[in-house]
Amino acid sequence: MAALRLELSAFKPGANRVDLVTTPDDLELPSETWPTAITVAVTADKVGELINITARVTTETDEECARCLKRVRLPLECVVHLLAERTGTGRHRDDDLGEDDALIFHDGRHVDLDPGVREAAILARPMVPLCRPDCRGLCTSCGADLNEGPCSHAPVAGTN
Repeated sequence: MAALRLELSAFKPGANRVDLVTTPDDLELPSETWPTAITVAVTADKVGELINITARVTTETDEECARCLKRVRLPLECVVHLLAERTGTGRHRDDDLGEDDALIFHDGRHVDLDPGVREAAILARPMVPLCRPDCRGLCTSCGADLNEGPCSHAPVAGTN
């Protein structure tokens, strides 16, 4: 069963709000990289069988700083836009969707958000994670962490 499943019978026409929480394991994400729960705040606008879904995903990831190689836990937030159409209606085409929208299908009873949320979370991970914006990294000669102070290889500012 899907971890992030919307029960359509609970939705009224118009805007609906649902808050969901799941574990990384339930979304098939490795818990080593995804150490905390994944929270999803869903706003779903229901018009007949069509549901326009916006899901705000918040969690944390465990990353290795690209400069000093220390482990760092970073907050992650992303937004997923999905257009859920009932299977078999064939009303919408891909060119009807917005740039950030994805078309998914539902059976009239449930909408499964797992694949969309999993993909968005993976794509939202930083390409170059940093422990802090001004991380100085490692000395290229001896490997010392320059965030802890200069090493014998690093020139001191103002000296020749």
